[in-house]
Amino acid sequence: MKKNQTIAHRTSKDLICQSASALKNSFGAVIKSAQTNGAVAITRHKQREFVILPASDYDDLVHQVNGDTEVDLKSLEAKFDVMFEQMQSPEYNEGMDKAYLASSEELGRSAVKQALKK
Repeated sequence: MKKNQTIAHRTSKDLICQSASALKNSFGAVIKSAQTNGAVAITRHKQREFVILPASDYDDLVHQVNGDTEVDLKSLEAKFDVMFEQMQSPEYNEGMDKAYLASSEELGRSAVKQALKK
């Protein structure tokens, strides 16, 4: 599962549930399930009471709640560095030269083609 997918797109109702007894008796298996699925809801008397999630997801939640942007800035800086490095390649420069020389009709067709791929 992709990082943060559990945070952004799911509620505890959508999570795999494990009983408190299963947690007590098979702690390793429940933790592995949380690692594999992003989070696990722990139930007591068939009611969801707790959620076990990876520490990195918990840290992301805390940063989101606190409005902490330091982690986001570091992540963006790393992504920028990768993109910048890719833009230094001859293939990228050739593609940009073609884009600058393209007519508005060619750019429009290219944009529609890319949009249809998604």
